[in-house]
Amino acid sequence: MHAFREGRQIAQIRNLNGGYSEVEIPKFTNLDLHLSKSFEVSRLKLILNGSLRNILDDDFALTGLALHDRRYYLTLGVQY
Repeated sequence: MHAFREGRQIAQIRNLNGGYSEVEIPKFTNLDLHLSKSFEVSRLKLILNGSLRNILDDDFALTGLALHDRRYYLTLGVQY
């Protein structure tokens, strides 16, 4: 489990004309959860990983780009 808090930040965004603008990103708190389990099947070792990112979903978006959106990952590794 990874709980974290980020303070207020200033982002530089590139404009269509090539210049930059500054945008304030507000502070936020969030939580990530990572789980892993390995299994032996014959001569193979299977490794299953699951991650839940930004569990405390935050709807902040910057010009249509969601910065703190909730994400799920499931991966399977095979070791021979």
